[in-house]
Amino acid sequence: MALPLPPGSTFEPAYAKGRIELMHEVEHGRMAYIGSVADDTKTVLGREPLLLRDWAKLHANELLQIAGS
Repeated sequence: MALPLPPGSTFEPAYAKGRIELMHEVEHGRMAYIGSVADDTKTVLGREPLLLRDWAKLHANELLQIAGS
């Protein structure tokens, strides 16, 4: 099923089609591994994962500096 791109879109049609096909494969269980969730943070980093909110608090000054530039 081809969906039309909005006028003025610069999105490559082949990538749009590929994305739709990928989602169909995942939905039908042929690429189920892509939809799986693994919590490897502790194994990889040796610590518990941070919530995005906690990471943002740790890096608030850097983020504000980037936003202001």
